[in-house]
Amino acid sequence: MSELVKKYLGNEGKILGSKTLYKYSHPDNFTIFNSNLINNEKEKIWYGDIDLTLQEQHLKKLAKELNTKLYVFYESDFRFEKEAPLEKAVW
Repeated sequence: MSELVKKYLGNEGKILGSKTLYKYSHPDNFTIFNSNLINNEKEKIWYGDIDLTLQEQHLKKLAKELNTKLYVFYESDFRFEKEAPLEKAVW
């Protein structure tokens, strides 16, 4: 599964660069820094910076290939064994 996720989103821990510079150069994009990607079984399958404006279609294709729903959370909502309800997902 990790190779498939990598195909669509890149390596785990992906960094888009400086948060300030990225926000400045992409002011209208919805970007989640240090996001967590969770599947329908509440398993973390990827983490890193994600620009949902640019990657939403990739997420939809990935969900279809994995045959699961995917959820994007802020870092603090799915970290250190703290699991937020799926309804609290950003995407």
